[in-house]
Amino acid sequence: MHGNERPTSSPSGITLGMRHVLRPGGALVINLFGNLEPGRDFLAASLDKTLKSVFPGVRIHANGSGNMFFVATDRAAPEFVHAPNLDGLHPDVETDAQEAYNDIVEPIPEDGRILTDDFNPAEFYDAHNRERLRRQLAAAFVRFVRGRLQLLDGHLAQLNQPSPRARGHQRIAQLQQPAKKGTQP
Repeated sequence: MHGNERPTSSPSGITLGMRHVLRPGGALVINLFGNLEPGRDFLAASLDKTLKSVFPGVRIHANGSGNMFFVATDRAAPEFVHAPNLDGLHPDVETDAQEAYNDIVEPIPEDGRILTDDFNPAEFYDAHNRERLRRQLAAAFVRFVRGRLQLLDGHLAQLNQPSPRARGHQRIAQLQQPAKKGTQP
């Protein structure tokens, strides 16, 4: 590259490259936390358009919580060769997996754009979705930690041991009491 030359390609080079690497009948699966609500769907709609510009068959599976699976293949009508076996899944994810398998979604056809190596504004247009997801994950983590602390408190109570939080509160109460002459806190 010299001076002001810029690499050019249409659509994104990575999607073109993936199509050439796949075996006939193979599938490219991309996991994306996206949104299909009007005004929030730029990234998901753009990825759909970009994949459809390269692959004859594209399908989106979603579980309703923002987790989407884009399936792209050389087959015009992508279908599962075999239904997935969900028997060995952990119970916490079994419902999400079943929903993702069953629910096929489509973005609004007018939304989004084909992403290229020269112009890919996905980071800009998807910032609000990523921030919302970050806040949801942080809140879920806080709920998880609080639940674990309550569990720990319950186990320690069964052992007649004060929890770390209770010991901290006891120590604060001791420090707030007036000191007796000749003693240290």
